[in-house]
Amino acid sequence: MGISETNQGHATEAHRYYYAAIEDCDKATSYDRHDAYAYIIRGYTRICLGDYEFDKGNMEDARSLYEAAIADCDSAIQLDAEHPYGYHTRGVAKAALDDYSGALEDFDKTVGLKPDFARAYYNRALVKVSLGQKREAKADFKKAKELDADIGK
Repeated sequence: MGISETNQGHATEAHRYYYAAIEDCDKATSYDRHDAYAYIIRGYTRICLGDYEFDKGNMEDARSLYEAAIADCDSAIQLDAEHPYGYHTRGVAKAALDDYSGALEDFDKTVGLKPDFARAYYNRALVKVSLGQKREAKADFKKAKELDADIGK
């Protein structure tokens, strides 16, 4: 719901849904501390909230949320080192913190685990552009588009 509200321009509603999702994930991890997916979802939700805070100019809050997302993904990866979404989500958070080398490593790992994941190629391409690797980025953009014609729209 939070993403839908964000896409419709309802930031306040989205914010409320994101915090509710974090509470749900907190409950899920309290019931089962070995649920890697709950940590990944909580991490992704924190990235969404970080983006919200960033857009409002609250850089310190955004940074704190991105760092918390990385910690959640670290927990997920410790529980399931073969789960591509743990690496992908952590890569997104690292990119938000301008840790492009770390993000690239995570996106490389994601693609290695799930070679049909268009978003991973797309996000890796964005990071490569930031690192000045334009030719390599072009290849990743092309692969992402092959896997999902609507990516980047």
